[in-house]
Amino acid sequence: MPAPTVPSSVDPNQAASTTTNGAPVANGSASNGKADFDKPAKVEPAGINCRACTRHHPVGSCPIKIAGVEFCNLCGMAHYGHARVCPHIQSETQVRAMLEALKYSNEPEHLVNEARRYLRGLKGNLVQLKKRKEEQQHAQREAAFAAQRQQHTYSQTGYSVPAWGGNS
Repeated sequence: MPAPTVPSSVDPNQAASTTTNGAPVANGSASNGKADFDKPAKVEPAGINCRACTRHHPVGSCPIKIAGVEFCNLCGMAHYGHARVCPHIQSETQVRAMLEALKYSNEPEHLVNEARRYLRGLKGNLVQLKKRKEEQQHAQREAAFAAQRQQHTYSQTGYSVPAWGGNS
């Protein structure tokens, strides 16, 4: 078996403290070139790229999880993530009621304005989604009706022999 080669990017003084794959074996001392086997090697804990907080951290120690759970004041459920999952925010009627309630709010004006702006955008988005859904349903009904009409006209005409009128 051939001897392992040391990559050129590794300092020869530190080559004794690494294996062929570059993993540390023991802490090396650059001053004397010998490995220090009295101290354990620094091993970083394995981590993940968290989708919730978009950071790299060990499994199970997400800062969002540590922060605790907040419950929705409207439905009492805990909503995780950034999606609009609350059934109250998905209802155009509820959004209108929230906009109406903002008129009587005693919160600071800048917070009321931000909430009003957010809810108006949300309401517009809900209206667009509703229109798009209705258009898709209408297009599906039209396509089904056209297919039914096309099938009906083929069955009525069939194959008939044209009548030749003429004097023989």
